[in-house]
Amino acid sequence: MKRKLRTKITVETQEVTTVHLSKDRVFESYCETCRVNTAHLAVPAAATALNLSTLAVLRLIEAGEFHYVERDNGKPLICTNSLGTPPTRSGDDLEKIDPKNKE
Repeated sequence: MKRKLRTKITVETQEVTTVHLSKDRVFESYCETCRVNTAHLAVPAAATALNLSTLAVLRLIEAGEFHYVERDNGKPLICTNSLGTPPTRSGDDLEKIDPKNKE
């Protein structure tokens, strides 16, 4: 009787996305969570970099998935260090943000 030889191959992949932004879209600020000065992005720039909608990014901020600081005008700036870690949830499956509190 002939014996069959089986080979199992496992392939792991890793995706790296590099986004180049102009200097006028990146802000230097202190991140309380990282405890260092880091680059921060406005919500629209972060949404573009992550290929998400602005609303999805706002929902992920509300869910605590991204570090952020609030600007003088009340709008958040997202720490780029927190963008390097994939969110545990999608912004689309979170509760809607209260429109009165929308920034």
